[in-house]
Amino acid sequence: MERVVSALADRRSHTAVREDGSVPNGPTASRLSQQSVRSERADSVRHSLEGRLTDRQREVLRMAYLSGYFESPRRSTGQEVTESLGISHPTFAQHLRAAQRKLCDSLFE
Repeated sequence: MERVVSALADRRSHTAVREDGSVPNGPTASRLSQQSVRSERADSVRHSLEGRLTDRQREVLRMAYLSGYFESPRRSTGQEVTESLGISHPTFAQHLRAAQRKLCDSLFE
């Protein structure tokens, strides 16, 4: 029988870790460490964007994301997103491009 020495918590569940650092039916501890670094990086980008995006840019970007606008194939069109937001397509495109530019700036600067 394997001895479990600790539990690591992520946002969704608890994961048992063996003494050798492996995870039953899952990634090794080093893989979990890499995931933790990526999560910290995402948190850093999110924090950086909080002060850079306007409320409207955040709303447009969030609505586009949640509606499946960025998926391939798209679950919703730009027109559907603009209708749900009650804005024109040029206004949608302007806010979306500005938010994407700020997101890229945060990632690549």
